[in-house]
Amino acid sequence: MPSASVFVSNVSLNSTGTFTKPSSMTTVDRYEKSKPRATWWLLITSVAVVISGAFPTGYNIGVLNAPQEILLTFCNQTVYAKYDLVMSKTQVNLLWSVIVSSFLIGGMVGSLFAGLLCDKLGRKNAILMVNWFGLVGAVLFAFSQAAASIEMLITARILVGIHGGFATSAVPMYLTEIAPTSLRGPLGVLLPIGMGLGLVVSLTLGLESLLGTEVAWPYLLGLFAVPIAVGSVVLVFCPESPKYLFINKGRTDSALKELCRLRNRRVQELEEDIMEMKNELKENMKSPSWSFIKVLKCHSIRRQLIILCVCHVGNQMSGINAVFYYSTGIFSSAGMSKEESQYASIGAGLTNFITGIVAAVLVSKFGRRKLLLTSTVLTMLCLVGMIGSFIFMTIASFVPYIAIILLLLYVLVFGIGIGPIPFFIGAELFQPGPKPTAMGIGCTVNWLFNFVVGATFPFVQDILGDYSFSVFVVFLLFFFGFVYVFLPETKDKDIIQLMTYFDNITPNTPAINNVEDVHIIPSAAENSVL
Repeated sequence: MPSASVFVSNVSLNSTGTFTKPSSMTTVDRYEKSKPRATWWLLITSVAVVISGAFPTGYNIGVLNAPQEILLTFCNQTVYAKYDLVMSKTQVNLLWSVIVSSFLIGGMVGSLFAGLLCDKLGRKNAILMVNWFGLVGAVLFAFSQAAASIEMLITARILVGIHGGFATSAVPMYLTEIAPTSLRGPLGVLLPIGMGLGLVVSLTLGLESLLGTEVAWPYLLGLFAVPIAVGSVVLVFCPESPKYLFINKGRTDSALKELCRLRNRRVQELEEDIMEMKNELKENMKSPSWSFIKVLKCHSIRRQLIILCVCHVGNQMSGINAVFYYSTGIFSSAGMSKEESQYASIGAGLTNFITGIVAAVLVSKFGRRKLLLTSTVLTMLCLVGMIGSFIFMTIASFVPYIAIILLLLYVLVFGIGIGPIPFFIGAELFQPGPKPTAMGIGCTVNWLFNFVVGATFPFVQDILGDYSFSVFVVFLLFFFGFVYVFLPETKDKDIIQLMTYFDNITPNTPAINNVEDVHIIPSAAENSVL
C-alpha cells in the first residue's frame, strides 16, 4: 500500500488531512483544467474494451434465437447417432434449456470473480486474460458441428457466459476509472450500447439469407471471436487504469504517466485528477484489504451495496427478457410472417441500441437518479398498456399494432434508465477498495435474476395468462419507491462527497436529489468537480 505522503507539483496536504490545490487558482482556471476532453487514447481504449467485452456479450445473448430450430435438429440427430435414442419433446426442451441457461450460469461465475481478478491483475490485464475464455468458446462453437458434440456447445456457452459475466462488471469499472468525472456517465453507458449492437448484429446475421442455415450456423455462433481478437490486440497498447496503479499498487510514476496519456496533458495540468486520486487513496488506507466476506459484512458500505443490488434486480425484474420472449407472438398476431417477425425483432433490438446512444447524452444532462425514476414510471405505463392490448387482442384488428408500438416504446424507455444505469452506478457509489468486489456482487445478482426470470416466467404465463406482466408492474412500483427514498444523485460527484453523504445520514433518512444538501467537509466540497 503506497504512502499518502506522495507529493505532486502544486498539490499539497492541508491541515484537515485532505488534499487541496493552492488557493491562487481561479474559478476560470479550475473550469479549464477540469473541462472534459475526449482524447484519442480515451476513445481508442473505450472502443477496444467495448468491442472485445460488451459486443460479444450482447452477441451471445441473441445469437441462438434465429437458428433455434436448426440447432434442435442438430441435437436430435447427434443424440440419435451417438446413443441410438429418439428424444421426446420434453427431453428436447430440457436439453435446450440446459444449452441456453449454461450461458447464464457462466455469467454468474464470471461476474462473481471479476472483482478478485481486477484487483490481482489490474483492470486491463484482467480483461485481456478473460478474453481468452471468449476465444476458446468461439473455437468450440465453430467445430461443434464437425465433431458432432453437444458437449462442446454447452462448454462453449459456459465459457462465453464467464466472459460475458466478467465483462458486465469489469468494463464499466475500467471505463469509469479512466474517464474524467464529467464523462463517467457517457462512458459507463458504453457497456449497454456495445451489448445492444452485438444483439442487433447476431439477430441480423441469424437470418436464413445470411448465416442462419444448417451449414453456416457454427460460423454464426463463433463469429464474435473477430471483435474479441481485434479489441484485445488494440487493448494491449492502451493505458491501465491510473486509479488502480495509484491506489491499489502504489505505482505513482506509472499512474501519472498513464493519466497524462489519457488526458493528453502534462502532470502540472492534472491537479483535479491527482487530488481526487490522493483523497481516494487516503480514504482507502483506512481499510486497505477488502475480501468478498468483508464487503458483505461491512456496515459502512451496506447501504450502497443494497442500493446497487436492488438496481440490478430492477434491471431484470422490469421484464425486459419476458418482453422479448413475447415479441415474436406479438408480431405474429399482427399478421406478420416468420421472416417478417424476425425483421421486427431486429427493429426492436436496433431501437434498444439507438436508445443506448441517446442515454449516453441524457445521463450526463439529467443525472442518474432522475433518469432512473423517469424510466421506471414510463416502463410501468408501457407494461400496463401491453397487458391491456393482450386482453383486447382479438377485439379489433388494430390492437396488435398498438401492442407493437407499446413494445417498441417499452424498449425505448427501458434503455434510457433501468437498462444502463445499474451497470455503472456501482463505480460511483464505492471507494476503490471495495468497488471491484461490490460491482461483481451486483452483476452476479443481475445474472442470477436473469436466470430466475427466464426459468419461472413460463409458469407465471401459464397461471396469469394475459396478466403475466403485472408481476413486473408490481415490482417496479416498489423499485420506484426504493430509488426515490434511498438513491442520491451521483452525477459529477466525487467519491469523497458521496462517502460523506452516506456517513452523515441515518438508516431512516431518505435520499435527496443533491448531495450538497448534506453537510460535507469543506475540503471535499472544494475538491469536487461540479
